Amino acid sequence: MKWVEIIKVRTVGEPESLLVAEIFNDFSAMDKGRPPAEMKLYHHATVESDLCIHLYWESETISPRKSPVGLRIVESIGALGVANHSIWVEDVTGKTAPAV
Repeated sequence: MKWVEIIKVRTVGEPESLLVAEIFNDFSAMDKGRPPAEMKLYHHATVESDLCIHLYWESETISPRKSPVGLRIVESIGALGVANHSIWVEDVTGKTAPAV
């Protein structure tokens, strides 16, 4: 099963994109535990204070949960602003995936 963990961050005050990018790079370089298949950092096209981190996973798990890496990233960037952390499962059947 393929799934993605999405962490959206809206920083308060001055855009903290460099600090979030540094945190992202620190976590993407970690070797501890099972790393995601891929990690990507996005910034909003027009809102400088909005950033998004995608952690791509592949597993046999029927209902993926928030990963330790994702939870640590949210904890690290929590002081910068508001974070939204969610899990999305790839829809391979063309039907809506069950709620997680």
